[in-house]
Amino acid sequence: MKKISTHFDIVIVGAGLVGTSLALLLQKTNLSVAIIEARPFKSHETDQGKALALSYGSYRVFLEMGLWPELDAQATPIQQVHISEKGRFARVKLKAEEAKLPVLGYLVNEPILSGVLQRHLEKAACELFCPAQVTEIHQDDKEATLKLSDGRNITANLVIAVDGQQSTIRRLLNIPVKETDYQQSAIVARVNTSAFHGYTAYERFTDKGTIALMPQPGNQISVIISADNTIIKEWQAYDDAQLLEALQKKCGYRVGRFLSIGKRSCYPLKAVIAEKQIVPPRVILAGNAAHSIHPIAAQGLNLSLYDASMLVDLLKQMRDEKKSFDTIVLLNSYLERVKSYQKQVIGFTKTVVDMFHSKSASKSILRQLGLAGFEYSECLKRGFIQRATGYSARFLRTADENNFETESK
Repeated sequence: MKKISTHFDIVIVGAGLVGTSLALLLQKTNLSVAIIEARPFKSHETDQGKALALSYGSYRVFLEMGLWPELDAQATPIQQVHISEKGRFARVKLKAEEAKLPVLGYLVNEPILSGVLQRHLEKAACELFCPAQVTEIHQDDKEATLKLSDGRNITANLVIAVDGQQSTIRRLLNIPVKETDYQQSAIVARVNTSAFHGYTAYERFTDKGTIALMPQPGNQISVIISADNTIIKEWQAYDDAQLLEALQKKCGYRVGRFLSIGKRSCYPLKAVIAEKQIVPPRVILAGNAAHSIHPIAAQGLNLSLYDASMLVDLLKQMRDEKKSFDTIVLLNSYLERVKSYQKQVIGFTKTVVDMFHSKSASKSILRQLGLAGFEYSECLKRGFIQRATGYSARFLRTADENNFETESK
C-alpha cells in the first residue's frame, strides 16, 4: 500500500485550470508537490461548455508543458480580431501578421482543456487530496499547516491558493477584497452559421450589450453577450428563433446567417481583487483567488497563467542558482515580477468596460475617435497585440528564439 506523505515543498489549493496547470509546470522543479481540491473531478467527454480564448502566450505555456499536441486538434486558431460599434463608422482589425506572430491565440472549450490537464495530473509526481476541504491554515517560520475536513494535517514550505473567486484560503486568512459588482451578466451559447468565420473573432459593441463571436470548428461560433442585467433579461426572454434574429440585426452577416443555437448558459459578472496576494512567510494567492476580472477583454485565464509561469520561473531560478528555499525572498520577488503586468491588464479591462458600456455621448465620441486612430496606427496596433498576446511578457522572453522563428514562417 502506498504511503501518503504529509509534508511537501509546495501545496496547491484548488485543482481548476490554473491549479492543475501550475502543478504540471512544477514537475520540472524537482520539488515535492501536493494539490487539494474540494470537489470530485468530473469526466470531460464533451466539446461543449464555456469557450476559452487562450492568448499566444498561454499557448506557449501549454506547449512548454508538452500538452499542446493533445489540444491542437481541438483548438481553433484566432488569426484576426475585428472590433466595431453598431451604427458607428470606426472599426479596428488586429491581425497576427501585424505583430509577426503565427496566431493571436486559440479558442479551446473548457471541458476539453480540463480533461487534458486532469489526465496528465493523474500521471504526474503530485499527491492529490480530492475531495478534501481546507478548514484551517496556520504558518510560522518553519512551515505552513493545513487542516483538512477529514481530520488530516498537511504541512508545506509554501502554499499557493488558486481556489477561485470565493477562495477559502483567502477567507481563512482574513484577506479583504475590492469587489465591483457590474450589475451585468453574460449569456454564452454555440451557434451554427451559414458561412465560415475565417478564424476571425468579432467584438461588437451595441445598445443591447457587447457581443463576441468566437471561432469554433467548421461553421460554428461561440456567442458571448455581456450586458446590464435588465438587458440580459430581455435576451433571455427570447426563444431561439427570436434570439437568432436579434443577433443577426446587431451583428450583420459577417459569418453569414445564424442558423441554429445550442444550450444557453448565463453567468453574473463581477471583479474581485484581493488586497494582498502574498501573506508572509508562506502563502501566495494567484489566479481568481487574487484577481477575478471582467471577461470583456478575455484576459482572466491568460493573466492567471502568466502568474503561474512567473512563479515557476522564479523557483527554477532559485534551484539553478542553488539558493535555499527562502520563502520570504520568493514571495517578494514574485510580487515584484507580476504586479506591473497585472496592473496593466486589470486597468485596461476596467477602461474597456467603462468606455464601451457607457451611454454617455462624450464617451461615444471618444470611442469612435479612439477606434479610428487606433486602426490607422501600425505602431499602436503592434504594441497592443504584443501586450495582449503575452508577446512582450514572460512567455517569449524565455522562449527558444529558433523555435519561435520556425513557428512564425
